Amino acid sequence: MINKKNTPLIVADTAWAESLPEWLKNEISSERMLLGLLDQVSKKTLTPEEQIGDAEVVAYLMTASYVAPMDRDFANIYLFTTGRLMKKVKNIDMPQDIKVDKLTSDEERKLKDLKLFIWNSRGGKFKNPVFDMLESIKKECKA
Repeated sequence: MINKKNTPLIVADTAWAESLPEWLKNEISSERMLLGLLDQVSKKTLTPEEQIGDAEVVAYLMTASYVAPMDRDFANIYLFTTGRLMKKVKNIDMPQDIKVDKLTSDEERKLKDLKLFIWNSRGGKFKNPVFDMLESIKKECKA
């Protein structure tokens, strides 16, 4: 489950946070662990945007969609990330009439900005005692 104290779940409207399906919350936790481990073991530190997965983007946009209609760019971003997430987690393809296979460069920029906003809002890196330990071992190995 998501560690709300150390790394909170960021949603567009907290009134709708409890409406997120449990599988999505679990996927956010899984993505955070996987991306956090990848950041620890890779030679290149992941950028903030690379440390936010599709599940966090979907959770944010899902709750935003309950509050107000989205513009076309964010609707495409929502469909794009939801499509990738559904394929990965549930092995379900989006219906062809609403499937978004590729984002425009403007939509890519907006997705990157949204990921950076989520990153900053949650307080940066996913906080986990295991990652703290790995970080100290990494520093000792470099010394």
